[in-house]
Amino acid sequence: MLATVYEGENGSEELDEQYWINQYWNSPYESDDEVYSEFDFSGISYNAFRLSDNAESHCYAQETIDERSELVISMGDNREDYSRLTILNYGQPDGRIYSVFEYNEKLVPLMNSIFGDILVDQCKTILYYKLSENAAFRAYIDHARNLQSVRLKEASPDEKLALFINIYNMMTIHTTYLQGPPRNIWDRRKLMNCTYYLIDDHKYAPHSILDGILRSNCKGLEMLWKPFGKKDARLSLILPYCEPLIHFALNNGTRSTHSLRAYTCKNVRSELREIACDAFEADKHVRVDMCRKKLYLSKLFQWYAMDFGCTTAKVVEWILWVMEGSDTEKRKNIEMLYHSGHYEVDYIPYDWSFNGKMKE
Repeated sequence: MLATVYEGENGSEELDEQYWINQYWNSPYESDDEVYSEFDFSGISYNAFRLSDNAESHCYAQETIDERSELVISMGDNREDYSRLTILNYGQPDGRIYSVFEYNEKLVPLMNSIFGDILVDQCKTILYYKLSENAAFRAYIDHARNLQSVRLKEASPDEKLALFINIYNMMTIHTTYLQGPPRNIWDRRKLMNCTYYLIDDHKYAPHSILDGILRSNCKGLEMLWKPFGKKDARLSLILPYCEPLIHFALNNGTRSTHSLRAYTCKNVRSELREIACDAFEADKHVRVDMCRKKLYLSKLFQWYAMDFGCTTAKVVEWILWVMEGSDTEKRKNIEMLYHSGHYEVDYIPYDWSFNGKMKE
């Protein structure tokens, strides 16, 4: 049997050929979302979707689920009601129909107000304990319900790009505030695949947003199928191509996440490039060793190689393009190595540690 080395959260593990054979298995499912939609919630208690240890967030979660969403905890064996526990923006919207541009125009000021209060360390560390008293966050919870009334079909690619990056980042914050940070790989998978926002009458998990919409329906890490099957109504809403800049704008709840900000529909591409350039100037994502003629790159470049052009030469070309307006020594050194044609690439270990504080 052939073997390959996979580097996960718990270090390197050897996987045999069967792992790759599984990708061609004749499955009854067409997409990852179909697999997760078959998950049976009927035997799972409310506590399976744990709340954070923060007392205030526990109270607020109860308010969100019981009063605002008109749900109760004792629901018997009703699958639909159990599934609603995972729809974080479940409840009554304000009755207005929003274009993506209109929705995002209202969302950005709320995000700026929230981020101004809870982000420290150059917008890289999230103080979750401050959310319980943040009026803008409560306004965001209300506005998140209006995602049910957003009309995605009429939106331009840039409008969808800005909206879904913003929603992904806020959804991660919302979920972590209610449930606490992932304790292990299973918690992380549950967060990515089994918590949802209802957007334009369809459920979206973070995985659906990242790999379905933003990456133009590509397989995610460790996934065997594309997020959306051929008959999935959301397939018509995906972006025409993956914008690689997204990988340095998304909040993954880890220390390797770069600075957070809100993105506007009008300037989303330039804003993304600015954030990526700033990320590359930091040694967390790109390092240069001229003595050894070696580039050290973020694991994101390895995991999502197809988004950046697959080959190391294409990746380095793309980095140079992002940093085009920079006159720093780092960019000059990268360019020198690239044009020499004699350099090696290695990858910086990903820092999975939590990028927030649940208690003061």
